[in-house]
Amino acid sequence: MYANVNGVDLYFDVISSGLSVDFAGDREKPVLFVQHGGPGADHSYFRPWLDPLGEVAQVVFIDHRGTGFSSTAPLETYTIEQIADDVEALRHYLGLGRIMFLGHSFGGMVGQVYAQRHPKSLSKLILSHTAPDYGFWEEAQEIAMRIATPEQKEVFRELFEGGITNQEEYEAWWKRCYPLYFRNPDQEVLDQLSARSRGKFEVSQYMMANEIPKYDALAGLAQIDVPTLVLSSTYDWVTPPSQGERIAAAISNAKFVLFEESGHEPFAREEQQAYLDVVSDFIRA
Repeated sequence: MYANVNGVDLYFDVISSGLSVDFAGDREKPVLFVQHGGPGADHSYFRPWLDPLGEVAQVVFIDHRGTGFSSTAPLETYTIEQIADDVEALRHYLGLGRIMFLGHSFGGMVGQVYAQRHPKSLSKLILSHTAPDYGFWEEAQEIAMRIATPEQKEVFRELFEGGITNQEEYEAWWKRCYPLYFRNPDQEVLDQLSARSRGKFEVSQYMMANEIPKYDALAGLAQIDVPTLVLSSTYDWVTPPSQGERIAAAISNAKFVLFEESGHEPFAREEQQAYLDVVSDFIRA
């Protein structure tokens, strides 16, 4: 499905109905907007892993402008602030009240900015495997130099420093470095996620070079007052647990949960059920 908002056709997909059928009477489910990582990736890596959240919420997966099935836009509009405003425009387009927001990785950066720009639109916030500012990159490089293969060490900086120049290089980078994102890489999972990905190098290159280095949401986190769940994993190299701890410490109404047996994407088989349980409990609470 598409919504024409802020000059782009924004793709979204909805899991589950808005009502939970109950013998005691139908109950309205909360709406959960889910924002993917990147920048430049798309929502496909969430599925089918997060589909079971449809039991507790009406889940809306969204492709950021320029990514996945969404339409392209002028490069200068690929900013975190604009992507956050696109989410707000979609909320209005769908006629929704307050929403719950789950942002993973770069999507968590969007979530922190969204919460500060549109505080009255949120009921709950889930920040998964993300960081409050550009400080994550220095620590990520130190970890990669300890755990990466020689082949990965040769190239892992290219994506994050805006050095990818075409789609072929972008896909080759992910093929080589994607195993870094898991504690125990499962080739079946890697192959499935790679085959379904519709990532766009143009968005990645522009934002990594121009937007991510100046990203800093930390100072404004104290103004977030909705219940917030912050998730990290012990073996996440790119947004390690220290980054989640910084976020949780800055938000007064935040709960921090650490997954101890997974990497950057615990929901993709490594700790899927544990992830679903924690998020579902938070939604229900």
